[in-house]
Amino acid sequence: MLFGTKPKLPIDHVFNWSEDAQEKPAQEYVVDIQEQIVKTHELIQKQLDKSKDKQKSYYDRRAKPIRLEVGNQVLVKKLAFEGRHKIKDKYEPDTYFILEQPRPVILVITIRSLSEDEKIRTLHRNHL
Repeated sequence: MLFGTKPKLPIDHVFNWSEDAQEKPAQEYVVDIQEQIVKTHELIQKQLDKSKDKQKSYYDRRAKPIRLEVGNQVLVKKLAFEGRHKIKDKYEPDTYFILEQPRPVILVITIRSLSEDEKIRTLHRNHL
């Protein structure tokens, strides 16, 4: 795929087994390579779309639709750990209140902490 030709083994050169024994003019070669690139791109895009749909169906099987309302208390997952973290807490120590969900279709939620600094953050539903 990288060079637009079929792979050749050393034994092919010894016995001169070559499907492309006749050389093509440069312009014809360039046109052929461009056509192969377009076909390859289309094939790869189809495979990516198929894989994307399959992964989405697997994710949707395990996803649990939990409804969060404004005013609920939530904990925020720690997304990054320093050092070893096998038995550390998975959630931040602060408790947060849900302030709003700007768009109901998108699972992004604005929260405010209960601590003195009252941090306001906007996070995805999966981080709560």
